[in-house]
Amino acid sequence: MGRSCPSRSKDLSPRELDLLRRIAGGQLQAEAAAEMLVSRATAEDHSWEVRRKLGARTVAHAVAIA
Repeated sequence: MGRSCPSRSKDLSPRELDLLRRIAGGQLQAEAAAEMLVSRATAEDHSWEVRRKLGARTVAHAVAIA
C-alpha cells in the first residue's frame, strides 16, 4: 500500500487495516483470516467494511486506494 490516503485509511479499524495489508501482500482472504485467528465470515465482514469506508468496489480497488 505504497500511496496512502490519510483521510480515508485512518477511518479503518486496526483489524481492517491488518486484513488489507495482508491482502495487499498477496495473502488470500482465507489465509489472512487463519493467521488473524478469525473466521472467514469475520474476515469477509472486515473486507466489506474496508470497501465501504474507502468507497471501493473490490478488494483490489481498496488496496489501490489505500
